[in-house]
Amino acid sequence: MRATTLLRAVLGLKHTRVLSFRLTETSLVLGVKPAKKRRSICSGCGKRAPRYDRRLRTWRHLDVCGVTTELEYEAWRVDCPRCGVTIEIVPWADAQSGFTRPF
Repeated sequence: MRATTLLRAVLGLKHTRVLSFRLTETSLVLGVKPAKKRRSICSGCGKRAPRYDRRLRTWRHLDVCGVTTELEYEAWRVDCPRCGVTIEIVPWADAQSGFTRPF
């Protein structure tokens, strides 16, 4: 079993691919992305919106064996006609949150 597959199972992340991981002095950082290739959807209203640019974002997840865990993803910012420039929706976190849903 691959380490990334094991980490995805241990963390309970649905609709998410774990691409990489690294240990820092204080935490476990996982490089993730949504499992399915999809169009960018506004996290505010849930409507499709044109992509704007990408920014590296991190979300705090539940600790694994007492180690602080963070998810990293280069999320698309979208230019929504209704909400303005905001981040695309991701399967592991709610809109405008720095924490994953299980956290």
